[in-house]
Amino acid sequence: MRILFTLAFFLAFVATVGGCGKNDGLMSIDGTVSFDGSPLADGTIVFVPNDGTGAMSDAKIVSGHFKARVQPKKHLAVKIYSMKKVPVSSGTGAQFTPSGEKVDTRTICIIPLCYNEQTTLAIEPTTADRTFHFDLQSEPSNQPLKK
Repeated sequence: MRILFTLAFFLAFVATVGGCGKNDGLMSIDGTVSFDGSPLADGTIVFVPNDGTGAMSDAKIVSGHFKARVQPKKHLAVKIYSMKKVPVSSGTGAQFTPSGEKVDTRTICIIPLCYNEQTTLAIEPTTADRTFHFDLQSEPSNQPLKK
């Protein structure tokens, strides 16, 4: 009976230790995103390897904060998006859905292109550098964005 108990304890220990952490080759990072000095309410942050190898990663931005898993020691382009519904302007003419319903709003990205499709943002996460802060401006300048 004692051997059975010891064996059960050993197997439980191995299962627990073996299951700890993620062994996917990625590392956890976190950070903040502000827009014109205020935390970005919601959005998405995407990390893309600049050399074209490896996987992209993305994470939700909630109340200006994000947590993601990315490839370590890799130069990553950073793309940030936040969508907003806006009224369709009367000058553009009426818009309709395929079923013929009139569309009163459209969805736009409120973040300037230099922070997403034409990004100037980049990081290189290491075990010593896992927290990143991005201060985005609606009228971007040529100032560094990562703090």
